Amino acid sequence: MFFCAVTFFVGVAQAAPINGLFNTGVDDSGLVLPVGTLEQHYNMTGALSPANVISKHSTWVTPPTGSLWIGPSNGNFSDPVGDYSYILTFDLTGLVPTTAFISGKWSTDNTGVILLNDIDTGITQDSFMSLNNFNISDGFVPEINTLEFIVTNRPGSSTNPTGLLVANLTGQASPVPVPAAIWLLGSGLVGIAGFRKLPRKSIES
Repeated sequence: MFFCAVTFFVGVAQAAPINGLFNTGVDDSGLVLPVGTLEQHYNMTGALSPANVISKHSTWVTPPTGSLWIGPSNGNFSDPVGDYSYILTFDLTGLVPTTAFISGKWSTDNTGVILLNDIDTGITQDSFMSLNNFNISDGFVPEINTLEFIVTNRPGSSTNPTGLLVANLTGQASPVPVPAAIWLLGSGLVGIAGFRKLPRKSIES
């Protein structure tokens, strides 16, 4: 028996959540960590490292539920002047990168910029007293991606801490379409298996 298989794709399913996106200061379940513990998802480099879950400075915005400030030391101590890079890694395996979308809120002390896969998104922040929204809809790549928050601690005349707050971070993308030929082949094999299991008497009658 000869047959010709034509490959086409099943329609794109509804968007799926992107795995690996976490607010600052939470565990793998999204629950906030105790102040003073090691940050679990954002890998920080800079004059001091690694990042810790920290208490906020009196002038910093209050974190929304499900997030906390992170930084090299307590929010009531001075940190070295310079750049601090906070990198979050997430995976788009099984998802279409061109359909990916990420949104969230953030605050920094002092200034901040966001990079996606080492490319500047043009999104900036210059306030530790309020949360700003951000949205990213392009620049994603297959499989492993990096979201980087670069925070610059400028010189200060008094207590001069630095920190990052990321809240309400979510993302979604469309699943990679499944070739319909494979789906049909699988359905056919299941049907054949079911047919073979029928009693011989039922086939002959």
